[in-house]
Amino acid sequence: MGTSHHLLTRAPIRKTTKPWSRATVIRSSIVLLIGTLLPAMLTLSPSERWAQVLSVSTPRSYAARMAQRRKKPTGAYHHGDLRAALLTTAAAVIRERGLHGLSLRECARRLGVSHAAPYRHFGDKAALLGALIGEGFRGLLAAGHAAMEGVADPEARLHAYGVAYVQYAVDAPEHFRVMFGAELEEKVMEPADTAAADEAFELLRTSVAALLAAEGRGDEDPLPGTLAYWSLVHGLATLLVDGRIPAEHLAGEGAVERLTRGVLEHWER
Repeated sequence: MGTSHHLLTRAPIRKTTKPWSRATVIRSSIVLLIGTLLPAMLTLSPSERWAQVLSVSTPRSYAARMAQRRKKPTGAYHHGDLRAALLTTAAAVIRERGLHGLSLRECARRLGVSHAAPYRHFGDKAALLGALIGEGFRGLLAAGHAAMEGVADPEARLHAYGVAYVQYAVDAPEHFRVMFGAELEEKVMEPADTAAADEAFELLRTSVAALLAAEGRGDEDPLPGTLAYWSLVHGLATLLVDGRIPAEHLAGEGAVERLTRGVLEHWER
C-alpha cells in the first residue's frame, strides 16, 4: 500500500518538448502552402497564377480545383457559340440514337459543358427541336435558291427546286426527319423559325404559280398544283431517307438528281 501511495503521489515526468510558438506555426503553414501550390502553379502562365492565388482559400480547396481542371474531358467544348454547337450535336444524337434518344443532358455531356449550360439557350427539348426545325428549313430554302439561281424558264426553275428538295433530304436526313416528323413531341418554334418554314413553302407555291401563268392558266388556284408537286418530291425524299429505294438506283455521282428528274418526267405526262 505504501508503495502504491508513493507511485500515485510521485512528481509528474517533465515534458522535454516545448510547445510550438506562433511564429513556428505560421512558418509551417507557409511551407505547407508552398509545397501544395508550387507543382500546379508551375504549369500556369503568370496571369493565371495570380488569378488562382487570389481565388484560393485553403491548400485543400485549391488542390481540388486543380484536380477538377485536370479531369476536364479531352473533347471539352471551348468555342463561344454554344447555341450552334448544341444544334450540331443534337443532329448527331438523332442520327445515332433517333429522336427519342435526344436530350439536353446528352448534348451537354458530349460538348463537355455543365448540364445547366444548354438551358441558357433552350428552355427544354421541345425548344431545341424547334430551333433544329428552323435551321433545317433555312437550309432547304438556301438550297432551293442556289439551285434556281440563273434559271429563267418557269418549269426548269420548279424542277430545280424539286431536285434541291430531295437532295437536301438525303444530305441532311436528321433535319428532314424533325422538320416533318409526325411522331415528334410538342415543338416550341421561335417566330424566325416559323417564318423560314413558311418561306420554303411559299417558294414552291410561287414557282408553281409562275408555271401556270406561263401556260396561260394564271387564273387557276396554284394550291392544288403546289400540293401535288410537294407530295411527289416529298414522297421520293422520304423513300430515300428511309432506305426504301434499292442502292443500285443511287450509285454514282449525281444519282439523286437523275432519279428525281426521271420521276418528275413521269409527273408531267
